[in-house]
Amino acid sequence: MKIGVFIGSGSHPGLEEHIRNIGKDIALKGHSLIVSNFREGLAKALIEGAESEGGEVISNWAPNLVIDNSDVLIAMPGGVDMLNDLILYLQLLEHGAETKPLAMYDVGMMMDHIRAHLLFMEKMGFLKAHYLYSRNINDIIDRLAEMVYEDIEVDEDIACLEGDIPV
Repeated sequence: MKIGVFIGSGSHPGLEEHIRNIGKDIALKGHSLIVSNFREGLAKALIEGAESEGGEVISNWAPNLVIDNSDVLIAMPGGVDMLNDLILYLQLLEHGAETKPLAMYDVGMMMDHIRAHLLFMEKMGFLKAHYLYSRNINDIIDRLAEMVYEDIEVDEDIACLEGDIPV
């Protein structure tokens, strides 16, 4: 599976090793990474982790190339670059221009504020639930793989999952 990742280029010492291990795990599971960012900070750690295990990595600044070349997308912690890419993709989902599954991976509650705003937008009727959310990256990857291999579209039926990936 080709996993597109929206992630920050800023450094966060407490997260870098964790993100590096995620890159390793993704490569060991046989997935490819397409990363929307320069090779700096958290993005660099993710890329280094995958490459250290022989994983295929494509890094490109343009989010549309990441979107076009991925089977699924995961937003991980980051700053305005990650937020811009996430909002761009949510907009594409909202208008039906894209259907690839999207997940938000929350590490240390860094995505909670973004999720809270998205939930508020949903309540106000400005956004349909088009994403998965979890603090467990393995659950996210497994669920996204099920969606890709079973050809499930991103819609309200799969956005409200029970268990470890609540929306």
